[in-house]
Amino acid sequence: MKITTINLYRRKLPMLILLFALASAAIVLILPKTPKFKMEYRIGAPWLHDDLYATFDFPIYKSDAELFAERSDLQARTTPMFRLSMRSGALSMNSLMAQKRPEVMKISDETYAFVVEYLESLLRSIYSKGVMSESEFAMVNTKHYGKVMVLKEGNAELTPTAEVFTVSTANSYVISQLALKFFDSNLSRAKNFAGSIDLDAFIKPNLEYDKKATAQHQRDLINNISTSNGMIGEGQKIISKGEVVNEATFKVLESLKKETENRFSYSKNIYFLFIGQLLIVGGALSLLFLFLYGYRREVLMSYRATVFILLMIVGMVALVAWVVKLPGVNILIAPLVIAPMFIRTFYDSRVAFFSYNIIVLISAFIAPNSFEFVLMNYFPGVVAIFTMKNIDRWVGRIFVSVLVIFLTYIIAYFALGLIKDTAFDSQVLWNVLWLAANALLVLVAYQFAYLLERGFGFLSDASLRELTDTNQPLLRELSEKAPGTFQHCLQVSNLAEAAANEVGGNPLLIRAGALYHDIGKMVNPGYFTENQTSSFNPHRNLEPDESAMIIIRHVTEGIQIARKHRIHPKVVNFIKTHHGTTKVNFFYRMYLEHAKEQDIDERFTYGGPRPTSKEEAILMLADGVEAASRSLKIYSPETIGKLVEDIVKMKVDDGQLDKADISLNELTVVKETFKRKLLNIYHSRVEYPK
Repeated sequence: MKITTINLYRRKLPMLILLFALASAAIVLILPKTPKFKMEYRIGAPWLHDDLYATFDFPIYKSDAELFAERSDLQARTTPMFRLSMRSGALSMNSLMAQKRPEVMKISDETYAFVVEYLESLLRSIYSKGVMSESEFAMVNTKHYGKVMVLKEGNAELTPTAEVFTVSTANSYVISQLALKFFDSNLSRAKNFAGSIDLDAFIKPNLEYDKKATAQHQRDLINNISTSNGMIGEGQKIISKGEVVNEATFKVLESLKKETENRFSYSKNIYFLFIGQLLIVGGALSLLFLFLYGYRREVLMSYRATVFILLMIVGMVALVAWVVKLPGVNILIAPLVIAPMFIRTFYDSRVAFFSYNIIVLISAFIAPNSFEFVLMNYFPGVVAIFTMKNIDRWVGRIFVSVLVIFLTYIIAYFALGLIKDTAFDSQVLWNVLWLAANALLVLVAYQFAYLLERGFGFLSDASLRELTDTNQPLLRELSEKAPGTFQHCLQVSNLAEAAANEVGGNPLLIRAGALYHDIGKMVNPGYFTENQTSSFNPHRNLEPDESAMIIIRHVTEGIQIARKHRIHPKVVNFIKTHHGTTKVNFFYRMYLEHAKEQDIDERFTYGGPRPTSKEEAILMLADGVEAASRSLKIYSPETIGKLVEDIVKMKVDDGQLDKADISLNELTVVKETFKRKLLNIYHSRVEYPK
């Protein structure tokens, strides 16, 4: 019965090989073209290799945490830059010189001119140092800047903030100097004089904060930060065999690794590297191919399904490569667990788990600290797959799933920190925030599952459960128009679902197919036995071929109804195949008793096609067994067993299962399941007293 499937698979094999080859090539192009460091190590673990000596001089690079701390400190301490404008000061002094002596002043013009001349010199001195607005001066003081950088005529001068005036301090300074010079230190008389000439009008801010220049200055300082701290000379011993890798040694090893990658020769070595990456990636995808071929061949039978899984793998590797290149972005933010969540939504846990392992292992070639990267992502990925079970049964389940994934990340992160004896400082808080962002991205990304389902033509468990809800409008209509057929569909679904569970089929899919397989009977419900409530049978007034036509038509009418209600094609296939190419035997034999015609088979034969999947085959058998069981007069293990064996043998002998992906051993299990379920349905009951 699997021969046709195997032949179909062989015809698809060249295209499948091409798809896997293209995916391998895409991943190899994504992988960085620098060699991996030859030795593995981690903080807190002993050095398992031979004694290591430096083969060349190299600097000891600062860690990302150190550089981050230096940059943050520098940003906090960067001196703000102000641009000094003498033009506003000159305009103010010109206005002062042009002003005539106020009439209220009881001094001579000569004395007034002398005072104004002195006032001009004071203003010139003040404007040369700079006058700042009150708000900007408050900003400088709030951030505890001891100095500001003053830009004047292309030169920059570092000026203590104590020497910079504001409008109010400049005003006070001028009044105090006038009092000392002309009013015998009498501040009241000096203030009266200042008020009479409207001194405030001549003191304006001429120091303006230059945000752009400050930012550029900050960037220049950050760019000038040294990325290294010390040197290791050629021949110097780095670490001995068995020595525990501490933080200092780890930093030296990381520097050696970085310098080795920087010194990689892009000559003939690049070809060896390319071949090595191709062998690793090709081998990993070959294992995936063998797994799918051995255990989930239905995935390989669908180009869409194969492309979907390969795109998940390539896409996640590309995501890791992109995140690694982003400056200032931690690899912890990469939401790798979304891949197994998507795959688990449309396939089972084994496919999701196997695919995710390949994603993590290949991505480890890109990520820094490969060992830690694998451990950090392995456990959350497994948890993600497990928590996706029955995700649709509760609206808030996805939030719970993401929360559990986040907590698993946190536990894995702190466990690694304890192993490495890492100091729990401010960097730890930042890493926790990166993981929180990861969880948020997973939550957002999962909302696209519906688009993937529609785009690739998948049928998720969530959609199947929605379809199998008997409150669905189409199923309610069936129960109202053809209640007998509806009960028949329920019984068939129970039989088929139980059998599918036993042989590794998709129980949700087969349940949906069983509930909808006879919806075409709604058009003429009275012509089907299960819906006839009286002794009248409408077939008595019809010729056998007319009756057969009505019976056969329920398949095509069911297909039309299902398509009208936009039922998924996978479910529609059950409507098409549940009778295969069998005959309406009752009317066929009745017609043969009186007919003299030849070649009448087509009028009494369903149009098919025959079942091609395991689930379609089980439904065909369950449909036949359930319908035939209603005609039994005695329900016993013997009668039910014989009925099941006869129905299955008849379908097999008629060739109805030749295209189905079901083995003889699985058929045996299906038959035993049918017998057990039918016995439970038709078991004898205790006779109640009258």
